[in-house]
Formats: sequence, C-alpha cells, structure tokens
Amino acid sequence: MATEQYEYQRLFMQEMREQAESVVEILDARGITMSGEVRERILACRNSFMLDLWCQIAKRVPSALELFPPWHPLRAEKAEVAGGADGEPDLGERGA
Repeated sequence: MATEQYEYQRLFMQEMREQAESVVEILDARGITMSGEVRERILACRNSFMLDLWCQIAKRVPSALELFPPWHPLRAEKAEVAGGADGEPDLGERGA
C-alpha cells in the first residue's frame, strides 16, 4: 500500500515538473526572455491550478513578469527599477 502511495506522489511531482517546463517552453518559443529568478520560480511551482493558469497566460503576455500578480515581489522589484510603485514609469506632472 505504501509503495503505491509513493508511486502516486512520484508521478504527481513528475507531472507538475512537466507542466512547469511547458510554461517555460511557451515563453521561450515566443521569444520572451526571463531572468533566472523568474525561471526558477516557475520551475519550482507544484500547484496544478497555478501551472494551468500560467500555461494559458504565457500564450499572450508581453513579459514573463506578467505571470505574477502586481504585488508579487518579482514584479515589485521591476516596478522600483521602472520608477513607479505600480510598474509604470514616473512621468511627473506631465503624466497627471
């Protein structure tokens, strides 16, 4: 019985890894570059729902960071570099 449970867990983890690799492959095929940190975050995910969602989103986003919600630390770091807390460039008074 325990052997069957371990086999099930092994197969589940293998499937999650393959799903994560699919997300990376979709982005790579579209020519979308990603940092090592983003790639690692995707490949480390073992949430089937999230991986399914990322597979769909990866087909249409302009940036790998768009896979993550705006409050995610990976996007927050990018927003600081861009100049605004919301990820938009700081346009000063002209942008108001």
